[in-house]
Amino acid sequence: MDISRSWLPQVQLLMSYKPKFFRDRYGSQDVQGLDVFGSGHHEYSLGYDAFNNLSKVFWGVSQSLRLSSRTDLGQGLSAQPGLMSSYIASVGTAFHKSNKIMAGYILGVRSPRKSNGQDVADTKMTSHGLYVGADYKIKADTQVRATFTAAGLGNSKNTARTGGLTLGLFHTWL
Repeated sequence: MDISRSWLPQVQLLMSYKPKFFRDRYGSQDVQGLDVFGSGHHEYSLGYDAFNNLSKVFWGVSQSLRLSSRTDLGQGLSAQPGLMSSYIASVGTAFHKSNKIMAGYILGVRSPRKSNGQDVADTKMTSHGLYVGADYKIKADTQVRATFTAAGLGNSKNTARTGGLTLGLFHTWL
């Protein structure tokens, strides 16, 4: 996004809801867990993104909280993932024709999982990650973005080491 006053930060509020459409490991019908997908919980997220475009150099910070609902497992049992906090710090630079390169640090912290309303020992999660991305402006109103993300690095706990590449096409209609 272009900001007409490069010294003035842009702040965006983020809200999302992800319904419990799919089954998790608790609701699986397959002993091997081959039919497990989705979180198995309703998820509610709230956060903000603050971004400053200081001409050729820019930075941003983001924080979000995700609360998952309690899921009844039957026979008087319930499960609920802990509160998830995500923090992202980014820095980047713009070059020829508003193309951009950016990188950032991602920290994810989740409080312990609950079973029947009680914390489950040793289930607190911490994930350290990094991302690198690039934007290429095709036309004044169209750009492509490629982002590589790696998570579960360094001193991470109770999480998987993952990596992924995301490609996006953005077009401004109005």
